[in-house]
Amino acid sequence: MAALDRRLADEGVLNGGRRTLAIGAGGSGVLAVAHLKALHLSRFGQVRPGTRFLGFDVMERPPRVTAPNGTGTADALSTRLEPGIEYCRLGDDCDPTRLSYLLRANRELNPQLRRLLERQPDGRFTKSLQTGTEGERLYGLVAFYWSLGDVRRMIRGALRAMNNLRLPEEYRSTNAAGVHVQVVIVASIAGGVGSSITLPLCGEVKRAMDSLGMDVNQSTFIGVCFTPDCFPETTLRLSNARETLNDFNVAQKEAVIP
Repeated sequence: MAALDRRLADEGVLNGGRRTLAIGAGGSGVLAVAHLKALHLSRFGQVRPGTRFLGFDVMERPPRVTAPNGTGTADALSTRLEPGIEYCRLGDDCDPTRLSYLLRANRELNPQLRRLLERQPDGRFTKSLQTGTEGERLYGLVAFYWSLGDVRRMIRGALRAMNNLRLPEEYRSTNAAGVHVQVVIVASIAGGVGSSITLPLCGEVKRAMDSLGMDVNQSTFIGVCFTPDCFPETTLRLSNARETLNDFNVAQKEAVIP
């Protein structure tokens, strides 16, 4: 986390001088962004103006983290991403059997979920999301698109608050198209949820910025990725990493990401 702290400080995420949206995708990403929030509270006594934190994962509750208390006392500071405001649980109440039935019966449902269903043996999902994705990228996507309405609501709410914020003159956008922001997405390329939802999250942020009249072209998008060597080696993690990097490569060629 110390290396991540230095990287984000270099990018201006900790100095409060830019509008910054820090998003944690998957368990590792949510944990990292929670640490970043704790660092803000430890250094400044509050989250600096213009900074918003969001986290998206299938775990029921976001992790609580600690940081040294900035007051100099021995007490450690404890915090987490606030459920429903900063943290969105993906796939809540998503039952695979029911989902398969709904997708067949209702042609108006999310087309991304329908495409995922068509990739499954016998056209049905085979596990529950209530115990997590167990490293399966596919089920991270299922959870994401199941909860897409909540994802969009939280992203739009965070960006709207940043759009309306008045920062010091030297940090304001001079572009007539609207304010620009710095978006940092933290995820593991070797995991299940984070590796599968990072690109869709990036797309949803751009979509929300467009709808709010914010300047996407002048905004900065930063990806901070945990690589497989950060975790005990497994065949699934290595496979996830290869698939994720391939997705990133395709997305960059098609200008989905900078």
